[in-house]
Amino acid sequence: MNRELLNYNKFLSTEIRRLKEHIKKIDDHLIIGENLYKKYKKEVPKNVSLEHKKKVNNFKNKRKIYQGKLNELIQLQLNFNKMVKQLQPSTSGRK
Repeated sequence: MNRELLNYNKFLSTEIRRLKEHIKKIDDHLIIGENLYKKYKKEVPKNVSLEHKKKVNNFKNKRKIYQGKLNELIQLQLNFNKMVKQLQPSTSGRK
């Protein structure tokens, strides 16, 4: 049972790390895209500008979804760690 708990905690930590990395990639992509768009804004045709806004909104929506999933996983891990701590026998009273 103890090994299963450790494996589950490791799984949660890995998933949280992956989501954080994915969110960072989306943030970096948005920043680079915005900087390029600002730099060449006057040269971009109107239809390309609209397409850019759609893509930016799509990335922002994906980021919100991933951030929500990340928050859920972090909360799940916190609750899991509390549960595991409660399952461990108390050593403060007896030795």
